[in-house]
Amino acid sequence: MPIGKTSKSIVATYIGTMDFIRSEFANVPLSVQNGWDERYFSFNSQFGQCDTCMGEGKTKVKYTEGTLVQCPDCKGKRYKKDILSVLYRDKSIDEILNLSVNEAIQFWDESVEAIQGLKSLQKVGLGYLKLGQGTSTLSGGEAARLKLAKDLI
Repeated sequence: MPIGKTSKSIVATYIGTMDFIRSEFANVPLSVQNGWDERYFSFNSQFGQCDTCMGEGKTKVKYTEGTLVQCPDCKGKRYKKDILSVLYRDKSIDEILNLSVNEAIQFWDESVEAIQGLKSLQKVGLGYLKLGQGTSTLSGGEAARLKLAKDLI
C-alpha cells in the first residue's frame, strides 16, 4: 500500500506516534482548562487546524495554477494560534513536529509508548526525518524504510 497519498500524511502519524503526542498535549493544564481534547491537536481536525489553510500550512495564490505559498495566518504551522500557545515541556506542538526522530527519542527518553515507533525508524536509518515531515516528500527508498520500520514495531 502506498504512503503519502495526501499532503497531511506525516511521519509521526504513519509510525503511530501522533496519537501519543495529541494525548500528551490534551493533558496539559491549559488544554484541560479550555476543554481541548486530542482532536484540537490534529491539523486534520476542524478543532485545531488553521482556519485559513485548513491545516495544510500553505494556501493557493489567486489567479495562478497550482502555486502555493506559506499560509499568512499560521506561518506554515498548520494549527490555530490558541493551540500553538499550549506548551508541553516548553515546546509547542509545532516545535515537537519539527524535532527529528533522533531528537524526539531524546526528548521522550523515559516513555516507551512515545519512542517505540521512533526507535524502529532509527534502526532503519531514518533518524534524521522530522516527525511532521510529509510522507509524500520522502524518496522511494525512505518510503520503503518507513514501511519496514512500521512492520518492525
